[in-house]
Amino acid sequence: MTMMDKTCAKCGALLPDEDEGLCPSCGTPFGKQTVALSVTSEMLAHAAKQNAAEAARKSATTQQSPPQPPLNAPVRSGAGPGGLPMIAIVGGLAVIIILMAVLLALIL
Repeated sequence: MTMMDKTCAKCGALLPDEDEGLCPSCGTPFGKQTVALSVTSEMLAHAAKQNAAEAARKSATTQQSPPQPPLNAPVRSGAGPGGLPMIAIVGGLAVIIILMAVLLALIL
């Protein structure tokens, strides 16, 4: 290491001979895993606005009620899984009527 490598980038204090750690004077991390990024207040403000807008959009979409079918929508019966109970009811009534007719014929 050169003398340049052994000084803190923030305060200029001499750093210990370790590969990575914290500056004993100011606590700034140094070493292999240190990544220096320049972050401005404008960047932070822009990111905060984006996060706030996205959070507002998400909360607005989760608070909406599920779409309701229009009142003038045609009612389908006998088609698909929704029509199956109606078919069962009609079939059951037909069986009851036939059984009553057979019983009536046997009695008379």
